[in-house]
Amino acid sequence: MSDTEKNRQSLVAYLAEAGSIEALDRFCHEDIELPRDIPNWEGGLTALKAYYATQNGLDMRITVLSTLAEADYVVARVEIEGRQSADYMGIPCRQKSFKIEEIILTQWREDKIALVQRVADRLSLIQQLAL
Repeated sequence: MSDTEKNRQSLVAYLAEAGSIEALDRFCHEDIELPRDIPNWEGGLTALKAYYATQNGLDMRITVLSTLAEADYVVARVEIEGRQSADYMGIPCRQKSFKIEEIILTQWREDKIALVQRVADRLSLIQQLAL
């Protein structure tokens, strides 16, 4: 199996464990870079774990709809669905369900995710939770 295919399969496995802090050690590089829209982002795996620990409010499941892989990049188009279980982004918890799509671009180094960029339909998420 090629490294590219191994990375593709690893991304699918990582997404199946969405939100798991334990999965971060297995799948993410120590120097991981994330989108700059994360508040107070310092970079690296330690900061990512701290960020995950503060994120709650959404119980969700990710379904991978399609993937593309070339060299050390893997892109996944996913559907995220779930239910709000606590206040989230200033929206009071009303136990509402949601479903959005997202594109996740990853770059791999030493068999781990070294870079993540995301394009998510956050407006739709907020509308589904707030209305």
